[in-house]
Amino acid sequence: MTDIYYCENIISKQELLPIYDMLLTQSWSLGSSYAGQKTYSDTYASNRIFADGQSFNPFLTGFFSGIAGNVNRKLREKYNFQLPVHKIHRIQMNAQQKGNAFDFHQDGSPEMYSMIGFLTPEWQDNWGGHLQVEGDSIPFKPGDFVVFRSNYLHDAMPIIEEMPWYRISVGMFFQP
Repeated sequence: MTDIYYCENIISKQELLPIYDMLLTQSWSLGSSYAGQKTYSDTYASNRIFADGQSFNPFLTGFFSGIAGNVNRKLREKYNFQLPVHKIHRIQMNAQQKGNAFDFHQDGSPEMYSMIGFLTPEWQDNWGGHLQVEGDSIPFKPGDFVVFRSNYLHDAMPIIEEMPWYRISVGMFFQP
């Protein structure tokens, strides 16, 4: 059994709508760091916000660092667990649509933690796109966050329906 920590309603739908609109105006790169993806149609948009002590977007670095603090409070209340939120290794966003490939991957070592947040303001289960972590399926629910060890195999499952939104998620990765 894997340790997967689920925190609901970290960001409300009313808060997500302007955040989502703002995220669409950011600089996105087409591509992925996953070795299995080789063609244009296999890639999806990504946005590196913070890595190895360097902020590429100070506003979003601060915003998501604050969100990490909110997630940490929920983790303490619900699971008696705490992330090392002061030791952020990396923050990145992904935006996916129907047809984007997926590739199970790990984010880091067993000592690190990954926190994935769902930033699309509206989502229907029949669109697909749930998060799969070590065989556990986590539904994509707007404003919710999931925490697990960074060495767990995971990925977003394919989006199976055309939809009016991008499936935007943020990944934050914490060092011990």
